[in-house]
Amino acid sequence: MRRSVLGYLIAGMIMLSPIIMYACTFGVGTWNTHEYWAEMGSALGGIYTPIVGFLTLYVIFRQVKNQEQTDRYNRKQSDINRVEADLNESVVLMLKKLKESDPELGTTISDAILKIYRSGNAKNHAQLLNAKPDAIAGWIGIAGALSGLKILDEYRYINQLSRVAGYFDYELCLALDVTVSIATNKKYDKHFMGDIP
Repeated sequence: MRRSVLGYLIAGMIMLSPIIMYACTFGVGTWNTHEYWAEMGSALGGIYTPIVGFLTLYVIFRQVKNQEQTDRYNRKQSDINRVEADLNESVVLMLKKLKESDPELGTTISDAILKIYRSGNAKNHAQLLNAKPDAIAGWIGIAGALSGLKILDEYRYINQLSRVAGYFDYELCLALDVTVSIATNKKYDKHFMGDIP
């Protein structure tokens, strides 16, 4: 606030200084001849034209900078909204998949993942991946969306991370992180840090 007031004062002084200098040099008054008025107008016009031109360029420059900043913000918000929409879609699909009862496993997929996680047997992780790759791929999609959010906005990332943990249960999230990591043998961001017990 103080800075802008100071800027306006400086701009006002710059705008008034040619008039003050002209008045001090040639005096103030009303002249009877058109010639004196023309000389004053020519002198002041020659001084004010570059000043007004510079101020106009400055205002345009500031507008362009503000527009660029607004565009960056809007792009970021659009990216965040897109990633969150992808995350929500992945969560819905994953929840359906995990609740499915599988005759081969004799239980739901989520219970099978938790059972394998609790056993600590890495071989079973690989077998589960081979048997149910779509469930594991769904978790990779969720992890990817969370990674995207983490890059874009830490607050929204933490918010969505909490939502995912609420939907799936924290232990299942840990189990999925570990299962996917072991079964795929690929590096990806594990958002629910945990090791096999």
